[in-house]
Amino acid sequence: MIIKKINFKYFVIIICNLLFFLSNKTIYSQQNIANQISIITNEERNFILNTDTNKVEDVLFDVWLKEPNKVVTYNTLYLKRGKNTNNENIKYVSYYYLSLYYKNRLSKFETAISYADSAFTAAKKVGIPSKLIKVLNLKGNSEFQRGSYQNALEVYLQAQKMAKEFNLYEEEIYSIGHIGHIKKELKEYKEGIELYNEILQLLTLEKYKSINSYNGAYTNAINVLSICHRELGNTQKAIELCKEGLSFINKLDITTTTKMDKAMLLSNMGRAYTFQGDYKTALNNLYLAQTIFSSENITKNHIYFHNQLFIAEVLNNQHQYKEALVTLEETIAQAKGEIYSDIFLDICDLAVELSNKIKNNEKELNYSRLRNKISDSIHTENIRTRKLFNKELKKKNHELSSDNSLQSKRLGRTKIIIIVLLISLLGIVIVYVYNHLKNKKKFTELLDKIEHIEQNKSSAQLSISDEKAAKILLKLESLEQKGFFLQKDCSLHKTATKLKTNTTYLSKIINSYKHKTFKEYINEIRIAFILHQIKENPRFRHYTIKAIAEETGYKSINTLNQAFKKQTQLSLSYYIKQFNVKS
Repeated sequence: MIIKKINFKYFVIIICNLLFFLSNKTIYSQQNIANQISIITNEERNFILNTDTNKVEDVLFDVWLKEPNKVVTYNTLYLKRGKNTNNENIKYVSYYYLSLYYKNRLSKFETAISYADSAFTAAKKVGIPSKLIKVLNLKGNSEFQRGSYQNALEVYLQAQKMAKEFNLYEEEIYSIGHIGHIKKELKEYKEGIELYNEILQLLTLEKYKSINSYNGAYTNAINVLSICHRELGNTQKAIELCKEGLSFINKLDITTTTKMDKAMLLSNMGRAYTFQGDYKTALNNLYLAQTIFSSENITKNHIYFHNQLFIAEVLNNQHQYKEALVTLEETIAQAKGEIYSDIFLDICDLAVELSNKIKNNEKELNYSRLRNKISDSIHTENIRTRKLFNKELKKKNHELSSDNSLQSKRLGRTKIIIIVLLISLLGIVIVYVYNHLKNKKKFTELLDKIEHIEQNKSSAQLSISDEKAAKILLKLESLEQKGFFLQKDCSLHKTATKLKTNTTYLSKIINSYKHKTFKEYINEIRIAFILHQIKENPRFRHYTIKAIAEETGYKSINTLNQAFKKQTQLSLSYYIKQFNVKS
């Protein structure tokens, strides 16, 4: 009976892969690549295999820009040429484009990193530092986009060191910029400001002014500097920087790149005005950015999706709930359900909130489901079975595809992998069942504890001889009942002010009579409120974790999850799920 209740997501992923292996007698999807190669014309094949490499690589670049569906086919065939002739530069070019394709087009970051490693090995043999740094930055980008910030930082630092060593000014600027971007994502804004100011300082030097990417490096530095200042509360400085960047762009020729940079700065400036509460000016800038994305040949990238979210947030602040929801619906439609990123989690959270405000239960449920689907999709990318053996087997299968004498060996390897996977699958089942039973027991004990506390709450009274302390505790209880401690700005200082006492005395009373610190006391009240609401209020169970955090005064989802886990020994999502299963 327990097995029937298990979520079979892992089962489906693994079993589908097994069926794929058996039906095709292969171990990884490079067999599909071989099939793609077979459908290109003889003229194309001869061109890639026999024409001067400079001409071939010009075509590969054009294919990357204009015909991405041919990227894998052309570069895999070109890679075959490199292996047959032992040409490391050809290998480098092929691996680089394949890595770029899997990162940018498919968001398959594990595969992209593997190809980047192969490109790096080839580039080392070629011996050109600029190519090594180019690959390092590509690998760092893949690590960054999959959320491995520490790995990305190490790669970028390696690239920066190499760029300085060989006086490669453009590559040095890129590497510093990437490091600064990580600092921004980690909310280390002061360090980010230092790094991007360093870039602007370098760009004033004569030797850096001649780099090809000068305009882009300058605009990007201005933009990220603005974001860092905005997040530190200096919104006026952020706006001034955006205006400086826009003034710079207006002096340049109009290209797709300058249009994108302009949209980026307009969106960022709109966000800064939102922080100032100037919603009219904010919307003007955000809509201007949206207009740029609506023009031809402008790709709907992460800047566009952030911009749309910002527009919806401003409309929400102005109580234009239906208009905000329409904006988000149009944004989600643009993604076409193909490749979602983390920004869509925020988009879905806001869509759920707006659906609730306009009392559209059906949409609220649909967007909650979509959010879970996207969250699962992002998580699945990290646990795919392909990750276990991708790197080693990928290099071998292309070489084995045309050799009939090795078919039996390949089938033997497949059987071994299947056995390993089945053993792993059994291990997953055992671990899952064990954790399921353990959590179920904790959940039951927690319910009993909650019921016991609620039954004895009214009768529980402290015997306090200190009259002053007793009055403070009574006032504390009154604040609890009024929900004061669910406010975000609740603090020891503010609480002491309300009780007309000082922080030292209040802290001492809580330590002495509650036997906890002020922080532990607040967390206990908030978690108790959450436990009660989930147990008694069906509507509360459909709130997102983010919404629950905001409702109960937590400044982030992580802080809430940590506090809930510490107090209950269960995750908040698991606790909610148990009540949803019952209902």
